[in-house]
Amino acid sequence: MVIIDHRNGYYSLYANNSSLMVTKGDIVELGEPIALLSKKSNEDYYLLHFELRRHNKPVDPLNYLE
Repeated sequence: MVIIDHRNGYYSLYANNSSLMVTKGDIVELGEPIALLSKKSNEDYYLLHFELRRHNKPVDPLNYLE
């Protein structure tokens, strides 16, 4: 799992990755790849668990995504 600290009380979480492209402490720029998704076994689609948290509480990401 990759957790990005946005330094304003918000964290984004990304899970179900097949491999990570960042390590703890890395500074991530907008648009930079952070991980490769894992493919669901025997299926033609990939899975991503995405979560947005504010002060450790989950929030609806639709209010923040463009």
